[in-house]
Amino acid sequence: MTTRRDFLRKAGMASAAALATPLASNRPSLPARPSGTPQGIARNEEYWAEVAAQYEIAEGVTNLEGGYYGMMATPVREAYHRNIDRVNRTSSVFARTEYGTLARAARARVAETLGITTGEIAFTRNATEALQTLIGQYNRLQEGETVMYADLDYPAMQLAMDGLAARCGAEVATLTIPEPASLAAILLAYDAAFQAHPRTRLLLLTHANNKTGLIHPVAEISSLARARGIDVVVDAAHSWGHVPFDIAGLGADYVGINLHKWMG
Repeated sequence: MTTRRDFLRKAGMASAAALATPLASNRPSLPARPSGTPQGIARNEEYWAEVAAQYEIAEGVTNLEGGYYGMMATPVREAYHRNIDRVNRTSSVFARTEYGTLARAARARVAETLGITTGEIAFTRNATEALQTLIGQYNRLQEGETVMYADLDYPAMQLAMDGLAARCGAEVATLTIPEPASLAAILLAYDAAFQAHPRTRLLLLTHANNKTGLIHPVAEISSLARARGIDVVVDAAHSWGHVPFDIAGLGADYVGINLHKWMG
């Protein structure tokens, strides 16, 4: 499993643009990961005090939300500012002589960390743009077929699926995630939805839900979908750096992720 600390140490990046740190002269200085079990590390207050010292936060505010963007650690923020200044100073010279090389290097580092190939990666500004592009450019949907999503999926992605269906003359099927959201109950709900809509071609899934925090059993649902010839697009905007994340293990055809929410 790749943690955000491992990623920052290896890749030195904290923005979705994946550009700032390759230009930086200094990598973010992070405290060494202590040995021990995850439970033991979680209780290591000395270590977490070192981590907290990497951030400048507003007094009187306890921020528990990463919905917009994650707070940058001080070394990351300083590197970001240095490189914004450098790009601004060099302008077209940078764009014409260095950008391509640095972008390819950044893509290679992200691919290595995710355990996939560079040909499987395209950089966008955020997961919403990535998913809107993936859904909007999906070209296997035929008239009379169906796209499917759940009530807890992100509204912008629901709208993208609606738009795709409207353009292609397809149907839209929705389902309600059951409560309590046990593994068995969720799988039964999706299996029933697939049976009710046998012409489903594209399924939207959310890995880490922004509304409830539910971690969907994406791999298991993807397996059910694959058996029926259904393509799966996964919204993993809140996954990488937040929860254990294995992109290949999702079993999906398309995945949109962020680097600016939980990779501080």
